Amino acid sequence: MLRPFDARYYISKNRLRTIVLIILISMIAICYVGGLYIASPFYEELNTIDVYKNFAVVILKKYGSVREYTELSAFVADKTSGIGQHIPVRYYTEAENISSAQFYITNQYMFFKTLIGVPGGAPMPVFLNPEDFATFNDLIKLMPEGTILDDGKLVMSEIFRINMNLEIGDIVENDYEMVVGFNQSCELADTYIAKGYTYFRVDSTYTADSVMLLRENIYDTAVSIDNFNRALKQVKERFPSFQIIDYQQRKEIVYEKFSAFRTILFIISLVVALVLAVTINAIFAGEYEKRKFEFSLYKAIGFSLREITVKVIKEIFMIQSMGVMLGILLALITVFCLNRFVLPNQGLKLAYYSIEAVIGTLLCAMIILITLISVQIIRVKKCDVTNF
Repeated sequence: MLRPFDARYYISKNRLRTIVLIILISMIAICYVGGLYIASPFYEELNTIDVYKNFAVVILKKYGSVREYTELSAFVADKTSGIGQHIPVRYYTEAENISSAQFYITNQYMFFKTLIGVPGGAPMPVFLNPEDFATFNDLIKLMPEGTILDDGKLVMSEIFRINMNLEIGDIVENDYEMVVGFNQSCELADTYIAKGYTYFRVDSTYTADSVMLLRENIYDTAVSIDNFNRALKQVKERFPSFQIIDYQQRKEIVYEKFSAFRTILFIISLVVALVLAVTINAIFAGEYEKRKFEFSLYKAIGFSLREITVKVIKEIFMIQSMGVMLGILLALITVFCLNRFVLPNQGLKLAYYSIEAVIGTLLCAMIILITLISVQIIRVKKCDVTNF
């Protein structure tokens, strides 16, 4: 049986009021889902560049000397280097004039539409013949084994196809907005299942400006990637004049690109926390105003201010904890429903977790908790039985 001074006693005897407070605090679900939403472009691009873990692109055009080209070729041909294959590819566009503007060194892009409406994308190398794509596919295993991608054909992830509102057999060509740098139009030949918005194509009209280095095609992928990263480190040290595009370099670009979004997220979390703190405190004030006599009585029968304060803190902490747990549950249900019924038709997906959303939600919860405790302690101190 609970004693009246037990923190759980108030909750058990005031269930309706407690439920109202728990539901109000659970509104931090807005903060969590909002955090996932704002951080979504960051994670969409991280998923997209994940494929770079399997390869790197060394830019040869306008970089390095003939001697360095020869030395690099000898290094990557060494079967003990940790590099499994090297394939000539095209990474940049041709120099061209568009509306009197010069574009010399420009990545070839197909952009995807993000949740927040900002286009995202990562350049993908162009294969010069079907055989080179087959070698690449044997390692990455995007398509079924033995898949041949003919010249002028394109494959992309299924989520990217939906995002771009394309159908198998559609022609993809430069529109200088969502598609940039294609040398010729390409037919969408097939799709594959992947988390990111990736695409690969074969175009024999290009000449190679780069070489793709592939990791070893062995059973243990983790060992293969470790060996490949060590080999890349050696390449970077031995050939500093080459521009090398790898997973680490792409990841740094993504982090730099979205640093501003993460700042915005924390500012929004702070604003939401302050609004919720004011609202919840207003309701708490009404509830605790009715308990002045109770707290005054505790003082009169000998309970110290410290003991009463601890009781109040425990009550608030328990209500806050239940509210936060309900909020997280509501947030996960919301994300599930969006991913199940709304976003798939748009080629979009919302992550269930991001460190930004967690930190923003915890920040919101802490501001609410500290504000509630501080205000209620001040009220408790003012309570005295002589006032009644």
